Amino acid sequence: TLRTLSLPEVVNRTGVPWSIPTLYARVAQGEFPAPINPGQRSVGWSAAEVEAWIDSRNPNEDAIMTTSNL
Repeated sequence: TLRTLSLPEVVNRTGVPWSIPTLYARVAQGEFPAPINPGQRSVGWSAAEVEAWIDSRNPNEDAIMTTSNL
């Protein structure tokens, strides 16, 4: 069974200081896993894909991305 994370869970789990529009912009740029549509009126992210993204990133990357948004 595919475990999905809601948007608040994704934000909490990643700890990335992005706004929601920035998160979706990162998805559009291919820099963050795309959400899936597990139901008619819901959206979520694959927990496995989010965990893989967390495991693959550079710890300094958040600071660089946040600074580049200024």
